[in-house]
Amino acid sequence: MIASDFIDRRLRLFNLLKNKQASVIIYGRNVLKRSPSVRYQFNQFSDLVYLTGYTRPGGILTIHEQDGKPF
Repeated sequence: MIASDFIDRRLRLFNLLKNKQASVIIYGRNVLKRSPSVRYQFNQFSDLVYLTGYTRPGGILTIHEQDGKPF
């Protein structure tokens, strides 16, 4: 994937909003632990990966309108 693919996906999501004053907020997953010393295998939230390519723990995607353009 290249950056323009992710930008296009976010723009298409923004264009689905009927109320352009609304915001889209997508939180990434954090590392989960079975016990204090044993972690689960980490997999990022697929919507965040699809829209940004971000695969590390944490992260937040926000999309809203600013000065008439998606931001």
